[in-house]
Amino acid sequence: MDQPPWCGPRAFQRQPAKFDIPTELDWDLWLGTAPQRDFNPAYLPATWRGWVDFGTGSLGDMGCHFIDVPYRALKLGYPISVECSVGEVWTGFFKEVDLYRQLSAFSKNSHSFSSKRKMIPAVELVWYDGGIKPERPG
Repeated sequence: MDQPPWCGPRAFQRQPAKFDIPTELDWDLWLGTAPQRDFNPAYLPATWRGWVDFGTGSLGDMGCHFIDVPYRALKLGYPISVECSVGEVWTGFFKEVDLYRQLSAFSKNSHSFSSKRKMIPAVELVWYDGGIKPERPG
């Protein structure tokens, strides 16, 4: 499964050439606590999300939006348990990985919510990522 276009260019490699920092951008402030690096227009405006040093992958980036609707509608509150599983670990374990696109991890994250939610039955909310799909009924 291909990742969204904001996950950064497919063939990007940190380039030794320096790019001019736009005058309206405070590059040091923008970097914050991320490792120091030269400015590259490949990080901006929205592609920063796909970089390991700046973003959190699809669960951290889009999960808050997708999960918010059932969370509010079902009055979920805090989960009573959370289980995360990974189907694969990225190739080149412990090597430098810049883009989430370089990862080949498939994950399933399950959040269980109590049945003690004011007359609402227990619920399990599941996030599938990286091509893993729910089991199909028979």
